[in-house]
Amino acid sequence: MSIVVNIIKLLTVGFYIVAAFAPYIDPVALYAEELMLIALILVVIHASEFVAVKKKLLEIEPKFSTALINTLIFGVCYWLPLVKKSS
Repeated sequence: MSIVVNIIKLLTVGFYIVAAFAPYIDPVALYAEELMLIALILVVIHASEFVAVKKKLLEIEPKFSTALINTLIFGVCYWLPLVKKSS
């Protein structure tokens, strides 16, 4: 299971990098706006996840900034294994 989660995390970071540099990458420049919109939607979804699990997550990961940044980037792939491990 952890190998799958790590692969998803890697793909997520790769997507964010491609979305950020899409206007400068020739083959994907045509879809730059769509990629940026999808990245923005992902960040909003992950922010709402953080709000939903904030109390439980901060019991496990006491540093607010670490929990917030990891949740904004990875979402459920970050906090779900931590919550399962602590239960």
